[in-house]
Formats: sequence, structure tokens, C-alpha cells
Amino acid sequence: MKSATIPATNLSEERVLHSTNYLISNWRALGYLDSRAHGVKTGSTSDAGHCLVSTAAEGSLSFISVVLGAESVTLPSGGTQVQSFSETSRLFDWGFENFSYQTVLEEAELVKEVSVALSKVDHVSVHPAADVELLLPKGTDPASLERTLDLESPVDAPVTEGQVLGTLSLSLEGEVLTTVDLLASHDVEASGLLLFWRNVRNFFSSTAVKVVGIALLVLAAALIVWKLTVGRRRYRYGRSVPRRRGGGYRGRRRH
Repeated sequence: MKSATIPATNLSEERVLHSTNYLISNWRALGYLDSRAHGVKTGSTSDAGHCLVSTAAEGSLSFISVVLGAESVTLPSGGTQVQSFSETSRLFDWGFENFSYQTVLEEAELVKEVSVALSKVDHVSVHPAADVELLLPKGTDPASLERTLDLESPVDAPVTEGQVLGTLSLSLEGEVLTTVDLLASHDVEASGLLLFWRNVRNFFSSTAVKVVGIALLVLAAALIVWKLTVGRRRYRYGRSVPRRRGGGYRGRRRH
């Protein structure tokens, strides 16, 4: 606030207090007003110097400035300049002149095709979840931003339009500026036959099925060994030798 009126009390008359921020009020000093500024706090001590935390807005841009340890200097004209205010205005000049918001991604942009499994359709395109606007140095070409994709590929069908399939990060000179979700651009139906065979493969590759299979193989091997062992014993004791027909004594006949 440029000023505030304090109502009268039983101890004092009505008073008007004026801001010590010269960027928004010229009641105490002239030559510092800045139409973009709208706050925030002044302060000074002999050790800290002149300090100012200030905000400013112009168009779609807003900045906050912090100046500490500034001096009060004597100008060649003989006047005095408190540099916490003059340097803050210079910082705002630099910010508004050198930075602007730029649309670097549009929601309609098809960023990449993602492979799809278990469907007759082998891919689905992905797009940003929303338009992306960034504060960048003026003259920055959005195409110069480094793109880093983190995508699930291949993705199993079914896929629903708007399903999150990954993210896209934008970086400038190694610093990540933003990360946005990437969404499926359309539905992709699953193939019933491919799903069936996938489920069959998963069933037989499961740990429980493998354990049961190994147990059955061991049991079958044990059964074969048992049969071979018992068969040999029967043969040794003649149990497997068939009887001859017309059994009895076959000595020489007397005539």
C-alpha cells in the first residue's frame, strides 16, 4: 500500500502512514517511482545496508527481486541515490526485456508412436496432456530444447484413449524445465486370440506350474525305475518264463 490511514484513538488523533518503498510512493523521495512495482518490503541497518524485496508485473510476466547490502550514494549533481531502489528497477528492466513466455509443446502434437502388443494394431501415437508454456530467454528456439522420452514400449492392449503411456521432459543446457504426461491418442482393442495365447504362456511359465511339472517328471522317472527294478526281479525268479505245453517226463520210450 502506498499509504494507510490509522483511525483516531483515545491516545492519538487520526494518522496517515506512508510507504517507505520509493518504487510505489513518492511521498518521501522523488525519482524512483516504477509503475510495474507493487510491493513488498524495505529494510536497512548499518550492517545490512539498504535492502528491498519487491515484485513487479508487466503483461503476462511477474518477477520478484531481492536486493541486499545496497548503498546510498552521492550523485555528481549533488543529490543522493538509494541504490536498493534504483538497482531493483534495473533488474526489472533486464527481466522484462530479456524473457518471455513461449509455447513449446501443443496438446495436438503427435510426439511418437508406441508399439502395441496383443492387438492387430501394432502401434498407437502419443500426445502431450496439455499445451506447455515456458518462461525462456527471448530468441530461444523451442526446437532447441532437449527432449527426453520415458515411454512404456511395447504396451499391452487394450489401450484407452487418454491413457498415460509415459512422460516427456524438456531441458535447456542440462536443466530440466518441465515434464508432461504423454497420452494415447486413440483406443486400441485387444485380440482375443493373442490374449488367450499370452495367458497360456503365462500359465505355463508361472513358478507354481513349473514346480508341479518338475514334480510330475520326478514321479514319472521314479515309476519307470520302479517298473524296471520289479521286472528284473520277476525274470530272475522265473515268474516271467511261460510253462511248456504237455508238461511231464520226456525220457526215452521203451518199445
